[in-house]
Amino acid sequence: VAVPDPSLDMDQVGLPEAMAWKIYSPFIMRKLIQGGQKAMQAAQEIEERTATAKRALEKVILERPVLINRAPTLHKYNIMALFPKLRKDKTVAVPPIIEGGFNLDHDGDQVNIFVPATEEARVEAINNMLPSKNLLDPRDRTAHYKPGHEAVYGLWKATTPTKKTPKKFKTQEAAFDAYRRGEIDINDPIEIEELAEQQ
Repeated sequence: VAVPDPSLDMDQVGLPEAMAWKIYSPFIMRKLIQGGQKAMQAAQEIEERTATAKRALEKVILERPVLINRAPTLHKYNIMALFPKLRKDKTVAVPPIIEGGFNLDHDGDQVNIFVPATEEARVEAINNMLPSKNLLDPRDRTAHYKPGHEAVYGLWKATTPTKKTPKKFKTQEAAFDAYRRGEIDINDPIEIEELAEQQ
């Protein structure tokens, strides 16, 4: 089941770690054997999910994206390549900016996940199937991925000023920390002393 995650890059997908172990196990095995391990030892490392196998998994997912397919596949944007970012839960997370191509509305929509097996398929996925490689709609050459719904509301909320008295912070990081702690809202007016001094 797919859920939105705005913290993801447009070329990333949040992949459950348990799923990643399953679908990437042949590539983890190859990585461990290339590192000098015997096949049986590598298989044991994967089964026990050791630190060595986890490092191999993290290297493999940086090199080999997954293909995400949202059936029915009616056009090329229904199947895209994305680099996994491991998650502890059991859902697949998709950046909201690319939901349109998948026709995802997060009411229980499911996606299928595949790993390109051959080197040619891996290279084609990276060169041709990442969302960042498909920014323009082939019909009219306009931007294919645009923020919508919650993203647009978030931008509106973040840029709509309030009539509160500005709070002062020494640095931008101090303001971010205050926001994370819930001391200020996203559209509260603030003043940053270090920026005022630079002007």
